[in-house]
Amino acid sequence: MSHPRTSVARRFSAVALVGALLLAACSDDENSADTTTGSTAGETTTPSENTAPTGDPGLVVGYVRPAPGLLAQLATAQEAAINLAIDDINAAGGVNGGPVELVAVDESLDGDTAAAVNTLVDEGAHMILGPISSNGARAALEPLATRGALACSASATSPELSVLDEAGVLYRTAMPDSFTLNYVADTLSADAEAAALPEGQPYKVSIVTRNDDYGVNVGNGLASTLIARGMAVEVVPYNPRQVIFTAEAAKVTAANPDAVVMVSYAEGVRLVDTLLGAGVPASKLIGLDGLFTPDLADRASNTDPARADGLRVIGSTGDRAFLDRMIGVEGLTQFIFGAQAYDCTIIAALAAQSAASSDPAGFGPQIPAVTDGGRSCSTVDDCFSKLAAGEDIDYEGVSGGVRFDDAGDPAEVRISVATFADGAMTELTSTDLDLDELRQQEALAAAVFTTRLQQVLTALGFYSGPIDGQWSDELTASVIALQVDLGVPPTGVWDEATDTAFRAKYGAVADTLTDSVIGIQILLTELGFYTGPIDGVYSAEVVAAVKALQAELGVPQTGVIDAATLQAAYDRGLIDGTPTTTVPPATTLPPATTLPPTPTTVIPQPDPSAPTVLESLRADDRFSQLVEFLEAAGFTDDTSVLGPITLFAPTNDAFATIDPATLEAAKNDPELLTQLLSFHLVDAGITLSFLKNLTSVQTFYGEALTVTVAGDVVSVNGIATIAPEIRASNGIIIPIEGVLIPSA
Repeated sequence: MSHPRTSVARRFSAVALVGALLLAACSDDENSADTTTGSTAGETTTPSENTAPTGDPGLVVGYVRPAPGLLAQLATAQEAAINLAIDDINAAGGVNGGPVELVAVDESLDGDTAAAVNTLVDEGAHMILGPISSNGARAALEPLATRGALACSASATSPELSVLDEAGVLYRTAMPDSFTLNYVADTLSADAEAAALPEGQPYKVSIVTRNDDYGVNVGNGLASTLIARGMAVEVVPYNPRQVIFTAEAAKVTAANPDAVVMVSYAEGVRLVDTLLGAGVPASKLIGLDGLFTPDLADRASNTDPARADGLRVIGSTGDRAFLDRMIGVEGLTQFIFGAQAYDCTIIAALAAQSAASSDPAGFGPQIPAVTDGGRSCSTVDDCFSKLAAGEDIDYEGVSGGVRFDDAGDPAEVRISVATFADGAMTELTSTDLDLDELRQQEALAAAVFTTRLQQVLTALGFYSGPIDGQWSDELTASVIALQVDLGVPPTGVWDEATDTAFRAKYGAVADTLTDSVIGIQILLTELGFYTGPIDGVYSAEVVAAVKALQAELGVPQTGVIDAATLQAAYDRGLIDGTPTTTVPPATTLPPATTLPPTPTTVIPQPDPSAPTVLESLRADDRFSQLVEFLEAAGFTDDTSVLGPITLFAPTNDAFATIDPATLEAAKNDPELLTQLLSFHLVDAGITLSFLKNLTSVQTFYGEALTVTVAGDVVSVNGIATIAPEIRASNGIIIPIEGVLIPSA
C-alpha cells in the first residue's frame, strides 16, 4: 500500500540520555498549556441539529475486542467511548453523506489479533480501532500492512511500537509509558522537595503494582526512574486476579513510606480500601489511570467515603466534561483510555470527510493533516463546518491536542490530576504536554528487560528474589548459576554466548526476553551507541554498546544497565556531544571463587515442548467443566503464560456435587467466577510430595489454603487431592475432589 503518513522518519538522536531528565524542562515549556480546570473539548457532548444520515455507511470502523481476560475491563470504556463518538458523528450528518457504522470482532481465546484484524477487513472495516494491548498491536502490524489497512489504538502504550511499525499503519492516541513515568516521577520529586526531609534521609516510595505487562512497564519502570533520582523504592507486586490485599497492605505499613503509588485497574478499589483500613493516610496514596474514576471513594468505602480525602489520581483520561459524559453510560465503572478511543474515532471520520473517501489509501494522509496546522475545532459540527468551507482544521480532542508525530505517536497529550475531598473527586486540573520536547527514558527499557529476566530465571528455578526490575547481586548470582548450567563462561553478564545457549535449550521460554531486548536496542540506538539490527537478540554488539554507555558515564562497565548506570545518567542530565562510536575494550568480571550451586527447584525445570497447563486440561476429559469456566472468566491467559503456577483442579465429578443452578449463576457472574477460580491458583510450582511439607499455600485470590496430611492423602481446605499431579511446561495441575470456596 502507499504509505499513509507524510513521513516515517524515525527520530533517533543522541541528545538526551534519559527522558526522566526531560520533564523538568517540560513543566516549564512555553508550548505547554497552562494548568486548567476544564477544556472546551468537552463540548463534543453538545448534540447536533443536523439530520442523522441513512443509507449505505459513509465509514465503517472496526473494533478489536480482546479475548475474555484481564484486558476485557479496558475494552468496556473504549467501546462505550467509540459508541459515543459514532453518535456524535452521525448526529452531525455522518461521513460523506452516509452514517458511520461499527463492526466488532472478539479476539479468539488464544489472543490471535492478526485473525481478528483480517476478519474486520473482510467485514468491510475502513479503519480499525485497537488493538487494546501493545502485544496485540505488534501482532496486528503485519496483517494491517498486508491488507492495506490502518489502525488507531487508544491503549497500546509500548514505546517499541514507534520503531516496529515500519509500514506506518498504526496511529496511537495513548501516551507511551515512558512519558507517563516521567510525569509521575516529577510529581513525586516535587512532593519530596516539599517534604524537606533531613539531609541524607531519602524520600521513600512504595509502588503496589499488578504483576502483568502493565505493571512491569509502569510499576517497575517508575521504580527505576525514582531510584535514579535518589529515592528509596520498594515494589510490592500482586497478581491481577487478587481480591484480598491484606499482605500487601502489611508490607506497605511496615515500610512506612512517604508516598504509595498504585498501578491498578478495577481491582485497585479493594486495594485502596485495604490500605486505608491498615492505617495508610489517604494523602500518601496516588492512583494512576486505572483508578481515575469519580466514584472511587464511594466504591472503596461506601460507609465512609471521606476516608479517601487527600488521595490523588493521575491519568490521561480526558477532561471533566468528557468524564461526566462517560459516567452517564449505564453500568460503566472503568473510564481508562475512553477519551483516547473517542478521539481515534472522531479523527478517522474527519480524515475520511476531508479526503471525501473511505478508502484507507485515500484518507490515511489526512489523519495527521486534520490534527495539526489548521484552524482549531473541538466539536464534530464545528470541524465538519470548517471542512465544508474548504478550511484546514486542527482537531482538539478530549484526550489533548492529539497531534501525531512522524511515527504515528501522539505529539500532544492531556494529563489530569484530581484530589478527593469530602468523599468526592474535586480539584480536577488538566495540563497539555507537548511531547516533541521529550525523549524516551532509559529507566523503562532497563527495568522491563531486568524484570523479564527475573521472571524467566524464577520460572527455571535459578532466582528467588523480588520481581522488581532492579539488577542486584542476587540476580547476578542467578545468571552465573544459569551460565554454569548452560556450559558458557560464568561472567554474571547476560551476553551473546548466554543468550544463544539459552535460546537453544529453552526455545519458547527464551522468547519472553525478545521484546524487552528490543527496548534496550532502541534506547541504545537513540543514544548513538548501537547501530545493529532491532531484532531482540542480546548480541555482543548490544553488550558492547551498554559498556560504551557506561564508559561515557564513568561507571563500572558491567554490560547491564544497573542502578549505578541509572543514577549516573540522571546526575549527568544530557550527554555532551555525540557519543563515541569506538567501543572500549570489554572488561571481564573477575571469576567467582566459588560458583553458586544451581538452585534446587520445587518442580523440575520446565520442558518448553510439554503442553501448557491449559493445553493439558483440554486434553483430559476429567476437566471439561473446569476448562469451560476458565474460558468464561478469561483465565486462559493465566494458564498459558510463563509460570510456574499450580492449579488445584476440580474434576467434573467435583463440580457435579454443586447445584447446577449455582454453577450457571457463577458462570454468568464474571466477578464471582473470577474470585472462585483465583482461589484455585498458586503463583508457584508445587508437587504433591512438596505440598506434604507445607501447612498453607497462598492463592492468587489473596487468601491462603490450609494443607493437611492424613496417611498418603494430602488435602487443601479439607478437600482431598488426587494423585498423580500433572506436570505442564508452565506449572503443575493437582486434581482435587471438590471445589474450593474462599471464606471472604
